[in-house]
Amino acid sequence: EYQVDPSSDIFKNYKSGIIWTPHCGTNATLTVRAVGYGFDYGRNTEYVIIFNEWKDWGYYGFGKISMTLDIDGGDLGVCGIYS
Repeated sequence: EYQVDPSSDIFKNYKSGIIWTPHCGTNATLTVRAVGYGFDYGRNTEYVIIFNEWKDWGYYGFGKISMTLDIDGGDLGVCGIYS
C-alpha cells in the first residue's frame, strides 16, 4: 500500500497514462494498493500500477504513478507517493 495526495485536479481527473507531473501535491492522505509496476521507455521512468477505491477514477479504479524521486517534492515522489 501507498498513500498519495488526491487533492489536485490532475489526480482527480486522471483517466489514463502515467501521472508524472510536478503539480500533483505531496499531502498524502489517500491509501491506494500497489498491484504492479513497469517501465516507460519513452519517458525513461519506472511507475507503479495502483488501485484506487474510486471506481470512476482512472481505468476502472486502476492507474499509474511515476516512481521518479525528483519530480515532485524532492524525495516525496509524485503525488507524495513516498511520504
